[in-house]
Amino acid sequence: MDKVIENLNLFPFIHRARYEMDFSSVKEVIDSALQECRIGVKENNIAILESGGGMSTAPLSAEFLPHLLPEFDGLNNFLQQAIDQVLPMWGINPNQMKYIDRSWCNVHPPGGSTLEHRHNGILVAAVYYLQKPKESGNLLVRNPMEMYKCNDPIDIEEWDSYIWQSVEVKTGDLLIFPGWLLHKTEVNKSKEDRYVISWNIRSERCNALFR
Repeated sequence: MDKVIENLNLFPFIHRARYEMDFSSVKEVIDSALQECRIGVKENNIAILESGGGMSTAPLSAEFLPHLLPEFDGLNNFLQQAIDQVLPMWGINPNQMKYIDRSWCNVHPPGGSTLEHRHNGILVAAVYYLQKPKESGNLLVRNPMEMYKCNDPIDIEEWDSYIWQSVEVKTGDLLIFPGWLLHKTEVNKSKEDRYVISWNIRSERCNALFR
């Protein structure tokens, strides 16, 4: 039978856009911050979400906010425009006060990945792929409808692959999704490092809940 079913994504919650930038212009300063973090994490036994040799500048968030680098001005402006297009799809007024709460960079060498987590209290989570080699792993998102699917007769052998869905990404991709969405990354199976920059965007309404 010919395919006659159309997939209607009436309640979208993950979005992708494309932006080109020169990673070499920021690689040196990012690598320096990552190395500083690597030393601090080891010396102070700090728990991080990166595994398999991966590292994040998140522990340096009070000292190193990559989005404040002038090299990221163009990307920050593009992100703002993209968010203003996404928020109405979520039923949110794009004109409300919102701001970047923090930003950080991650690197995943071969064998590295990010563990499962969500960004509590965050309106928008965003990630941009500065360097995404082939076979270096995609983003994995957990089905938010999981609690409603538990009683469905899904083959138990397929449950994990159904609950965790891969979002294919490449260098220059910008992903935007709500902070409540559980996510992680696939293991980097390439021979090169994968680099990303991530942002947490808060709204004044969300921020008021945490004062």
